[in-house]
Amino acid sequence: MPRLVTVFMLVITANLASNMASATTAWVSGAVTRVHYDTRLVGGEVFYGGCAVTLSNTPTDTLSACGNWVSFSCVGEFNSKSEASAKYNLAQLAFVTGRNVAVNLNDQKLHNGHCFAEAVFVVE
Repeated sequence: MPRLVTVFMLVITANLASNMASATTAWVSGAVTRVHYDTRLVGGEVFYGGCAVTLSNTPTDTLSACGNWVSFSCVGEFNSKSEASAKYNLAQLAFVTGRNVAVNLNDQKLHNGHCFAEAVFVVE
């Protein structure tokens, strides 16, 4: 029985390690150049997770799986709608004040091929 428990624990650990290794996150910073908010269904889906921005530095330069847009998942798929709104509001603040943002992107959480922002910071 102890051997079975040991083998089971090794399988669980290996599975967790492979899942954690498959997601890639990276920081991308730049000026917000466009903002998008539209939660209407088009062809059965909401584009860009409902709200997104483009940056002066393209996310695909850092994470090849990411598209040109940065999604905040305003539809609530990858975070709560209120958290998405707060992230989107920070990006809008940067847009109207001419400040840059730094976003932490996850290439395993995609809306229409565009990476989800785990975190957003307004920077100088």
